[in-house]
Amino acid sequence: MNRNSKNYIVNLNNPKNDLDKNRLRTFNIHVHHFDYHPKSNFNSAEFIIINLIGEGSFGKIYCVQWIKNNQLYAMKKLDIQSEQELNEFKNKVKIVDNLYKNTKNSGFVKIYADKVVPLYNQQICYNYYIIMELGERDWEKEIQLRLLHQRYYTEYELYQIIFQLVKTLSIMQQNNITHRDIKPANVLIMKGFYKICDFGEASIISGNGMAIQNVRGSQLFMSPILFYAYNHNVPQVLHNVYKSDVFSFGMCILLAATLSGYTLYDIREILNYKEISKIVINKLSSRY
Repeated sequence: MNRNSKNYIVNLNNPKNDLDKNRLRTFNIHVHHFDYHPKSNFNSAEFIIINLIGEGSFGKIYCVQWIKNNQLYAMKKLDIQSEQELNEFKNKVKIVDNLYKNTKNSGFVKIYADKVVPLYNQQICYNYYIIMELGERDWEKEIQLRLLHQRYYTEYELYQIIFQLVKTLSIMQQNNITHRDIKPANVLIMKGFYKICDFGEASIISGNGMAIQNVRGSQLFMSPILFYAYNHNVPQVLHNVYKSDVFSFGMCILLAATLSGYTLYDIREILNYKEISKIVINKLSSRY
């Protein structure tokens, strides 16, 4: 949009006559059809915070409305303590943005804009804002809702979820990217699509996927080798990062199929895979 069109938007904020109202309607149609979204030079004052939708160790995620098109977005606000930390987060955003742009795969959350705001604070040096598409809910909340109403997934529904997310994990592996924290809370649902999000622990791995890494992830969904290291206070471990992601995804599917975290706890400490198989078959055979 050119400079005149920006002035035109301002003039139409308070239409004074029917002609202006008609122009405003025309502008709204224009916005809808031409994919008008925030850019990286956005002003935070242009966003209205609707509510807090998530919170983590580095910051918060809000549902916000952009006043220029009235659409809802997710805004992640990160509290950054050093320039090194800032660069690490910016690299993570670049990873996701490149995945989306280069693959055009619907399995990745679209990032519209990011912005760094310097602060003069001894503890927090920067606020880092990231504007993303807004999900309807995360997979964890959907599983909780299904448990509340005892509405189990059908085999076909589980197959569709598996198909979508395995395709996304496959694309990540083809691009040498490992997520390192696959769990239902890090999968967003948007109009029936299941999208992997929160690449805060992601890393780029070349070669066959074998790497020595710090132990990362959520305990309940960790692969066995990571789970063992975590429980024995081993800070780093040699493992196949892609297989660890896939194992975590398998635990997600098991949780979705049973709607119960107890099954995951039941098999966490068991090393004998025949025993694990018996437990899983016992939990699933009556329904699948």
